[in-house]
Amino acid sequence: MKPYGKIADLVLLDSFEGIALITDARHEQASVHSYTAVHDFLTHENGELQQAATAIILCDCHYWPSGWPIEIYHNIIEKPTKERFAHAGAFCAAEIDRLNIAMHPDQADIYHEKSKRSF
Repeated sequence: MKPYGKIADLVLLDSFEGIALITDARHEQASVHSYTAVHDFLTHENGELQQAATAIILCDCHYWPSGWPIEIYHNIIEKPTKERFAHAGAFCAAEIDRLNIAMHPDQADIYHEKSKRSF
């Protein structure tokens, strides 16, 4: 069984497999770990999501956000390269979601509801 979620399973070597893998990883962040766009907006305004993506891409824990459990970093970088890059992409997507709320904080409740939906 592949470690990826339902969207990636539908794509199967399509040219958009990367997008599907990132989407699955982002969905896991929100639905399994409750790291929604609203959570990220409220708690990660100092570049932590970008730092996490950088640390994963470079396999360099020195970029890992200060105060975040290092076990998460080690768990991710031990994954196969494709899955590791999907997680890095999910952190980038999370930062985009966070920036969207920062630009429109009056719509934070809409983002919160969207992040609770399954794909």
